[in-house]
Amino acid sequence: MSDHRKALTRTAQLVRAEIFPEIEEDAISDFLITRRVRLVADERNLACAGGQTAVIATAIAVAQTGARVGLDMPAVPLVGDQPPLPAGVNLRAGLEALLGDLINPRLLGPQEPADVAIVFGDTAVPGCEPDAAVLVVGGGAWHARLRPAPDPRVGRWSTDVPFGPLLAAVAACAETFRTSMGALGLATGQEPTPQHRIGPAGAVDLELEPVELANLAQLHGDAISAGAITNAALAALWRVEELAGTLRTADADTGERSNLNRYIHLRGAVLGEAKVQVLADLAPERLRIDPVDVRVTDETIEDLVPLADHVIVGVDDIPSRWLVQRHAPGWVCVGGTSRMEVVVSEHRPDTPCAGCMHPQDEDNQGFIPTVSFVSLLAGVIQAHRLVHYVATNKTLPAVIAYGLGLDGPQPLFPLGQLARADCPVGCAASRAAREAA
Repeated sequence: MSDHRKALTRTAQLVRAEIFPEIEEDAISDFLITRRVRLVADERNLACAGGQTAVIATAIAVAQTGARVGLDMPAVPLVGDQPPLPAGVNLRAGLEALLGDLINPRLLGPQEPADVAIVFGDTAVPGCEPDAAVLVVGGGAWHARLRPAPDPRVGRWSTDVPFGPLLAAVAACAETFRTSMGALGLATGQEPTPQHRIGPAGAVDLELEPVELANLAQLHGDAISAGAITNAALAALWRVEELAGTLRTADADTGERSNLNRYIHLRGAVLGEAKVQVLADLAPERLRIDPVDVRVTDETIEDLVPLADHVIVGVDDIPSRWLVQRHAPGWVCVGGTSRMEVVVSEHRPDTPCAGCMHPQDEDNQGFIPTVSFVSLLAGVIQAHRLVHYVATNKTLPAVIAYGLGLDGPQPLFPLGQLARADCPVGCAASRAAREAA
């Protein structure tokens, strides 16, 4: 199997499972690497950390779908911590080097036509081929806005808070992927399944509850998994200048080529290395990673207890979520994805737990179909919940979202959480529910 097919295995599986069941996975992967996406930003929109974060995360997420990416932007110095780019490089050079070590190493040349142009903030919209899609993305500290041109009313990037910029990257990649799926259908003569709207990009508005970052306390937390969701959560947490401390991160896996489709901090040069060590090597001194090269199981959990008062969980394996919940003394936030679906929930000892939220195991044999912007969205929401809870000691409702449903009227839909008498964890709320039954 070629390198790009290995790297896009999970994305191709997702497309076949969700959108085009009649197209072979290799054909999907081979089509995805033909897509051409240009990112356009001027110096004014790159003068703040948030504008740079939006560009970096968008470039990586789009490249993780297999597309060739071009960078139409000046060579400006980095503002703040911008992992996985190393300190001291200029933005464009650092991104070009990184993109050359992902799935499709051949960057889009400055004179080559693009299928999609992603324009940041109030940067001048470039002239494009008549059939090219032009998406304009902007926002602020806690919100993101995407509009297909010629409706570019998004404003200039001017924030150093990472959440809105990362949401903008989610929206830009999701809507670019939507146009790619429309093109795939036209190229193959296949009709997509009806559950997702495929074709021209839509308008997207995403917003998270603002947090007074000055209220943040020192963080000493645990992250269970160094996978895609934890990668995405750290992309946000590492960029919150007011947040300091240590995050102990447990995972026994090494980076594989099939992870390149969604791990924001992974690149070809570090494949085969322990995932926890890759993250530890990238972490800023302000918020360090304490790497624990272990898979959390019934046999190893005793080596990790006591768990911290703040635990984020990004594992796909649902019984592992139950195990962590049984041993967690305080707040737990579970970020999960299933194909195009994102679910993020918070749990305290006095509320329905992760077992109430996820009461049944799933058959996760083999590769799990997924795509970059879905994992990125889950991690960004999870990081926001951690920051919000540390600053306020209050939880927010669970939320569900769909990667190709972000153009809907309520893209982040709140969910209720009820105690279940049959909770596999046997939490206090479930015991009270059984007694009341």
